Amino acid sequence: MPPCESGAWRLGCANNAQEERWGRLLRDAEGRNGAFVRFTGTLGLAAGTFVLGTGFYEAANSSAARPLGAISALSIIDGLMMMVSGAAVWGIDPGDGYRRTDASAARRLFLDRSARHGRDMAFPATFLGAFGLAHILAGVLMLAMPMQGDPIEMQARQLGAISMLVTGAFYGSVVLTTAIQGAADAGTAEALRE
Repeated sequence: MPPCESGAWRLGCANNAQEERWGRLLRDAEGRNGAFVRFTGTLGLAAGTFVLGTGFYEAANSSAARPLGAISALSIIDGLMMMVSGAAVWGIDPGDGYRRTDASAARRLFLDRSARHGRDMAFPATFLGAFGLAHILAGVLMLAMPMQGDPIEMQARQLGAISMLVTGAFYGSVVLTTAIQGAADAGTAEALRE
């Protein structure tokens, strides 16, 4: 393999066999984490678009005789939050910080980030998990409530319940993929230490 200039290890070069191995592990981790980013970002945009659409549908059918304002506002807020979250996740660069350095420095940076992953993500994961669970419980309760009367109102309330479930499922998936990513990075870190 050709020798590396700064950052060029990402293209498959190496100064020695050890750097070649580190570069391979780091490239694999970058590709894997990039897939997580694309999955979560796409899911957020898709789920947010659906929930936002149900919110506008509920708002369009709200009236004094058919009060749907509160559930409509919640759906619109949830949809916008998920779309913003999805777009923000799409903007994450898994290789940030690694490109302008050599394999040895990139290895140290990866090991540092991997060691801090659990501590840094503890609060966000707990918050998002609780937020998602609250939405799922609310959606289940809304579906369990007896619905009778105006057909459009019943349909709107059912869509509101489904939106709650979709929102909860999205945030639950974020927590799950973050945990899977952390476990996979821990495995890569262990291999980098060998």
